[in-house]
Amino acid sequence: PNEQALDFITALEKKIPEDVILSGLNLSPDSISFTCKAESYDSIAKFLMQAKTISCIENVYTGGITVEEGEEKGDQSTYSFSITCNYSQAQSAESADVARQ
Repeated sequence: PNEQALDFITALEKKIPEDVILSGLNLSPDSISFTCKAESYDSIAKFLMQAKTISCIENVYTGGITVEEGEEKGDQSTYSFSITCNYSQAQSAESADVARQ
């Protein structure tokens, strides 16, 4: 499944909204988790919906959202969140078939 990491990262670059910052990425043999920051709940929702369209992953969900208040009065709040997903089983089977050939 980690062969799919490059496909995932390439697709993620195209799908991530401009105001979402990817701050961490963890790849395991079966799943991917990443932490992000965004300027709004709308951006988080948009990113989740876009991530669900990436064909090499499935079961995309967020573990929670934390609001970080601006340091000074009038500063905009930011939102930290994490997303976890699994490599698509269909994609994994295709990769295994190609490797066997």
